[in-house]
Amino acid sequence: MTHSCRTEMLEGKQIFTLFGKLRTGTTSFILNELQYCLNQKAMRYVIDLRSVTDLDCRGLGLLVTLKNSIKDSAKIVELIIEDPFIQELIMMAKLDQMFRLVTTKELPVT
Repeated sequence: MTHSCRTEMLEGKQIFTLFGKLRTGTTSFILNELQYCLNQKAMRYVIDLRSVTDLDCRGLGLLVTLKNSIKDSAKIVELIIEDPFIQELIMMAKLDQMFRLVTTKELPVT
């Protein structure tokens, strides 16, 4: 399998954990799953990309579409990024203006 996702609620945050490849041919299924699970009552949203191994323009589009699916545009959506290449793609696409980027160095130790 080249893609997968998991969602959970934790202290008012909805956390989407994405795995594998977010590329052309894999994104429509995963986007449908994420939109189905989207909890509009969450206070914040976190999209964990640490286990994403590949990302292209369709993967970036998935992130934008998911963000636009949140009815309250003032709610914070964070992207957790570990891969420097993925972080660079997101910054080149100027998605750092739409999402709050969090590197693994900023995460609390558990």
